[in-house]
Amino acid sequence: MRQGLIRGLGLSKNQLSDIGTLASICNTHDNITMKLNWDFLNSRPQNELQDFLYYDENQLVGYLALYIFNNKEAEVSAMVHPKYRNQGIFSILLEQAIQEVKQRKIYELLFFTDTNSNSGISALEHLQSTYEFSEYLMKWNNNLPQDMRDQLKVRVMKEDDVQDVINIDSQCFNLSKLDAEKMSQVQLNSPTNLRFIAELNGTIVGKINVQLNNSPAYIFGFAVLPEYQGKGYGLEILQKTIVHLDNLSRNDIVLEVAVKNLNALKLYEKVGFNKVTGYDYFRIKLAEKNS
Repeated sequence: MRQGLIRGLGLSKNQLSDIGTLASICNTHDNITMKLNWDFLNSRPQNELQDFLYYDENQLVGYLALYIFNNKEAEVSAMVHPKYRNQGIFSILLEQAIQEVKQRKIYELLFFTDTNSNSGISALEHLQSTYEFSEYLMKWNNNLPQDMRDQLKVRVMKEDDVQDVINIDSQCFNLSKLDAEKMSQVQLNSPTNLRFIAELNGTIVGKINVQLNNSPAYIFGFAVLPEYQGKGYGLEILQKTIVHLDNLSRNDIVLEVAVKNLNALKLYEKVGFNKVTGYDYFRIKLAEKNS
């Protein structure tokens, strides 16, 4: 009998299924789209505490996930079954998460919630969090690219490309080499993650990832080295990735883009992505010493 709080060191298949079921219940009840990084959830290390689950008679009724990409902040998503809200479950999960990140000397939490989630927004306002930024979730409209350029070779990543990918992630996403290495290792360990490399005359200039664990396919980690930006290479990488996915019969494709990133927004719209919903990000700074 699973009852009460469970601190997850890795996630079992049953727990992953329970998380998916709870997300579906919350999505339907609140008319939202929960954002869960399944690529990371499916490859959680067994020696790190990043997941907090709350059960009532074997039913998962509360869940909080930590996504730690660097040593400065932890990203957080959480959900509580509609019938179990306002019973202190979220507070229990959050308290456990705060204890864990403080042990790692991380003192900032970055929460994300669907823009239309009244319960999520209300909970974060109650915590006196600070709004930081928003992203759009965009979905491809199934129109294949026309008049595609052919200057780049876009191929599946090989093991020999790892250091180039780490360099791209470090430069384009403002990550330390150590954090970029950790992120790359997680993605390499995922059997459902397609990773593509873009070459220009033998030189690696960009990369893009696709998560295929669930439907829809999710494009992420899309980057072009700064010195090659503004030359149309990003458009070509994205177009060829979509063609590849369509050939796999994976034409249900989504991605996310920062609302303020107008250049990227225009690029995605040009390739045939339309806005579906949005996610708002809120930051909480934790006291470094227990009071």
